[in-house]
Amino acid sequence: EVIAYNARRWFPGDATVRDSLPSVLERARTLPAPAVFSLVMPDVGPGQCLYEGGRIVSVVDLEVCALGPRELDLLALSSLTGDTRDAFVRAYTALLPLPVLSDDARAVYGLFHYVCFRFALPLADAMTWRGII
Repeated sequence: EVIAYNARRWFPGDATVRDSLPSVLERARTLPAPAVFSLVMPDVGPGQCLYEGGRIVSVVDLEVCALGPRELDLLALSSLTGDTRDAFVRAYTALLPLPVLSDDARAVYGLFHYVCFRFALPLADAMTWRGII
């Protein structure tokens, strides 16, 4: 529902989004329920934090937080590169293994990010992106 609503709202004339929507929604219906839910913030970014001395001291933009699969957060962070990416992966995997996404889940979560947060990648790339996970 969220994907379809945002696709109609923000991309009414975009043939690529319109043409992708039916197959991605069908793929979403066939995804198994996530084994684990957590608090996710799929629009996470540096502008949603307060900093002091180069450290995050508070998260201030929480209106998009919800219970969901942790992969949504990890896809939002997939644009991390170089040392930042490596540091994140080291810290994350010290606590939990990185999940493995099916191609169906990658397409669904990629379109979700694209239509909800106007993911900077072209749609085809957003639906197949292999950054952190």
